[in-house]
Amino acid sequence: MGDSMKLRDVRRDPRIAVHSPTLEPPKEDPTAWPGDAKMAGSVVEIAAPPDSPHVDAGFFRIDITEVVLTYVGTPADHLVIESWHAGRGYQRRTRA
Repeated sequence: MGDSMKLRDVRRDPRIAVHSPTLEPPKEDPTAWPGDAKMAGSVVEIAAPPDSPHVDAGFFRIDITEVVLTYVGTPADHLVIESWHAGRGYQRRTRA
Protein backbone atom coordinates (compact mmCIF):
# COMPACT_ATOMS: atom_id res chain seq x y z
CA MET A 1 0.00 0.00 0.00
CA GLY A 2 1.35 3.34 -1.05
CA ASP A 3 1.46 5.10 2.30
CA SER A 4 1.63 2.17 4.73
CA MET A 5 3.85 2.19 7.82
CA LYS A 6 5.67 -0.94 6.61
CA LEU A 7 6.50 0.71 3.30
CA ARG A 8 7.80 3.81 5.09
CA ASP A 9 9.82 1.59 7.47
CA VAL A 10 11.49 -0.40 4.71
CA ARG A 11 12.34 2.77 2.81
CA ARG A 12 13.93 4.15 5.99
CA ASP A 13 15.78 0.93 6.90
CA PRO A 14 15.98 -1.67 4.11
CA ARG A 15 17.26 -4.56 6.27
CA ILE A 16 14.86 -7.49 6.46
CA ALA A 17 14.65 -10.93 8.06
CA VAL A 18 12.07 -13.58 7.21
CA HIS A 19 11.68 -16.48 9.63
CA SER A 20 9.49 -19.56 9.36
CA PRO A 21 7.16 -20.43 12.22
CA THR A 22 9.02 -22.13 15.04
CA LEU A 23 7.35 -25.40 15.96
CA GLU A 24 8.50 -27.87 18.60
CA PRO A 25 9.61 -31.25 17.22
CA PRO A 26 7.02 -33.96 17.97
CA LYS A 27 8.23 -35.95 21.00
CA GLU A 28 7.01 -39.24 19.53
CA ASP A 29 8.86 -38.68 16.21
CA PRO A 30 11.42 -35.85 16.12
CA THR A 31 12.20 -36.63 12.48
CA ALA A 32 8.67 -35.46 11.59
CA TRP A 33 9.67 -31.89 12.55
CA PRO A 34 9.63 -29.76 9.39
CA GLY A 35 12.55 -27.71 10.68
CA ASP A 36 13.16 -24.02 10.82
CA ALA A 37 14.25 -21.55 8.12
CA LYS A 38 15.55 -17.98 8.16
CA MET A 39 16.54 -15.59 5.39
CA ALA A 40 18.09 -12.15 5.85
CA GLY A 41 19.14 -9.40 3.53
CA SER A 42 18.07 -5.99 2.35
CA VAL A 43 15.51 -4.70 -0.10
CA VAL A 44 16.28 -2.46 -3.04
CA GLU A 45 13.44 -0.43 -4.48
CA ILE A 46 12.85 -0.92 -8.18
CA ALA A 47 10.54 0.74 -10.70
CA ALA A 48 6.96 -0.46 -10.91
CA PRO A 49 6.23 -2.69 -13.90
CA PRO A 50 4.86 -0.55 -16.74
CA ASP A 51 1.49 -2.34 -16.71
CA SER A 52 0.99 -2.20 -12.93
CA PRO A 53 -2.08 -0.35 -11.64
CA HIS A 54 -0.29 -0.02 -8.26
CA VAL A 55 2.52 2.40 -9.13
CA ASP A 56 2.50 3.96 -5.64
CA ALA A 57 2.71 0.60 -3.83
CA GLY A 58 6.48 0.19 -3.86
CA PHE A 59 8.28 -2.62 -5.68
CA PHE A 60 11.45 -4.21 -4.36
CA ARG A 61 13.99 -6.93 -5.00
CA ILE A 62 15.71 -8.72 -2.12
CA ASP A 63 19.51 -8.92 -1.92
CA ILE A 64 19.92 -12.06 0.20
CA THR A 65 22.91 -12.10 2.56
CA GLU A 66 22.11 -15.12 4.73
CA VAL A 67 20.01 -18.30 4.67
CA VAL A 68 19.82 -20.80 7.54
CA LEU A 69 18.01 -24.16 7.67
CA THR A 70 17.80 -26.10 10.94
CA TYR A 71 16.39 -29.61 11.21
CA VAL A 72 16.68 -32.91 13.06
CA GLY A 73 19.32 -35.20 11.56
CA THR A 74 19.15 -38.88 10.75
CA PRO A 75 19.31 -40.66 13.10
CA ALA A 76 17.35 -38.22 15.26
CA ASP A 77 20.11 -37.78 17.84
CA HIS A 78 21.47 -34.46 16.55
CA LEU A 79 20.47 -31.13 15.06
CA VAL A 80 21.69 -30.10 11.60
CA ILE A 81 22.30 -26.43 10.82
CA GLU A 82 22.95 -25.61 7.17
CA SER A 83 23.72 -22.03 6.29
CA TRP A 84 24.90 -19.80 3.50
CA HIS A 85 26.34 -16.37 4.17
CA ALA A 86 27.47 -13.91 1.52
CA GLY A 87 30.91 -13.55 3.14
CA ARG A 88 31.46 -17.17 4.26
CA GLY A 89 29.64 -19.35 1.74
CA TYR A 90 27.98 -22.64 2.65
CA GLN A 91 28.49 -24.35 6.03
CA ARG A 92 26.97 -27.46 7.57
CA ARG A 93 27.21 -27.97 11.32
CA THR A 94 25.74 -30.51 13.69
CA ARG A 95 24.91 -30.21 17.35
CA ALA A 96 24.22 -33.14 19.67
